[in-house]
Amino acid sequence: MNNKAIKEVIDVIDKYSEVYGAFEGIQKRDKQVLLPEFGDQKTGLIGEFYSRLYLLNKGFKDVKYAPQGSKYDIIVGDNNMKIQVKTANTFYSKTNTLSPIKKGWDFLYLISLNAEFKPNGFWIQKYSKSIFKGKEHIPSAKIRDPRPEKIKCIGSKIFDFSNNLSNELNEAINKFL
Repeated sequence: MNNKAIKEVIDVIDKYSEVYGAFEGIQKRDKQVLLPEFGDQKTGLIGEFYSRLYLLNKGFKDVKYAPQGSKYDIIVGDNNMKIQVKTANTFYSKTNTLSPIKKGWDFLYLISLNAEFKPNGFWIQKYSKSIFKGKEHIPSAKIRDPRPEKIKCIGSKIFDFSNNLSNELNEAINKFL
């Protein structure tokens, strides 16, 4: 993977965080006069990019994004390890609700982003039938907000948030810069 191209993506994420913050300010100030109160964002794409760097830094080879419409986001190597990535910007989110989680993966990466769209929370969940409780998908799980002042935002109890690997994820990202 080309470090110059990775640096370019990181630079765009930095610019995006500035623009996103400016949009948030307008949305809060003008309450649907100029823009809808809530807007779509690229957090999922950013989380998948960070996850790929994490896996490459761990020494995995052949880390690819899954085809559109897959029940997972990343596929790794010949063993076809499937990873679903769910990302929320807990700085801006009012609910910390994740998009639906579908069956069909080996690992679930849960990523919380701060105001600068950098990871401040990263948890890895191994697939377990108990997470789904007999259902085909989880429609609205919540991610933990790792900021100390948000201690009440603990996330959905189906996940184990005890081991925050955000330092490890940030180290992996920085190795490519």
